[in-house]
Amino acid sequence: MAVSIITGVLRELGPGVQEASGHIGSTHYAYLEFVDGRVLRNISVIGGLQGKLDSALEDEGSVELHLAQGGKKSDLLIALTSSDGKTFAVDLGGGAALGYISIAGAVVLGLFLLPLFGAGLLFLWFAWRTWHGLRIVQLASQHVRGLPQAILV
Repeated sequence: MAVSIITGVLRELGPGVQEASGHIGSTHYAYLEFVDGRVLRNISVIGGLQGKLDSALEDEGSVELHLAQGGKKSDLLIALTSSDGKTFAVDLGGGAALGYISIAGAVVLGLFLLPLFGAGLLFLWFAWRTWHGLRIVQLASQHVRGLPQAILV
């Protein structure tokens, strides 16, 4: 659960699937390919970084991608530094209180229902997955706050 920084010249964006939920949209790419042959698989891009990634593809300069490693499913593009030196980042701020409330509720239900044929294991698993997701967002948010002069999109 760390943030990795990949530098290179983008050559191709693989097939992407766009999703919209609420006020923010996201695109999930099967792969991103660099000129030197490196390929990043399963990358999600949220918010205004989609347009910046498209611009970086048309630019022939080197870009820097900041990826929050999300585990099995996909990595999340949280910041992009273009060839002109400007850093664009996604604002991951917001309240995590609802997430912690759902974790506490799932743990209580999980422990209460554990004697009932192990049904509580499902709630304990849900609590762990929610905690894991919140931790990834917290680490990514700390990384974005540490970027000097980042433009939040």
